[in-house]
Amino acid sequence: MQTQFQNQNAPSVFSRSYPLDENDYDEMVDFNAQIRPHWSKVMQAMDKIGWAEMDVQRKEALKLLRENNVTYNVYGDPNGSTRP
Repeated sequence: MQTQFQNQNAPSVFSRSYPLDENDYDEMVDFNAQIRPHWSKVMQAMDKIGWAEMDVQRKEALKLLRENNVTYNVYGDPNGSTRP
């Protein structure tokens, strides 16, 4: 059964409607809708730089992966054996 993450103290970059499934373990969020301690610094850093800068960094990472021909194998994926 899925529930929704409803923590008003969550970092702004984190979706407050994050789905939680009681049958699955979530590495980042516990079932009390609290960010787990080992993720708190990551979430604080993400909140500090914001969505716009995260998008800039994501695009730069993808560009560097393409430029350097970095790929990985997705075994069993019918869409191809290597993807950036």
